Amino acid sequence: MRKDTTHVYVCGLKGLEEGVDEAFRHIGEMHDLDWPALRNGMRESGRYHVETY
Repeated sequence: MRKDTTHVYVCGLKGLEEGVDEAFRHIGEMHDLDWPALRNGMRESGRYHVETY
């Protein structure tokens, strides 16, 4: 997640997004990363994509 070449695509049912976000938050905590800040930066740079329905 720290690399500038990392892209995340979340596709599927709307309820899936919350679980994926929670999983990344947990992974971030284990590696001393601020997932919300990292996610927002990835969104701004076009590296975090969500397509839910």
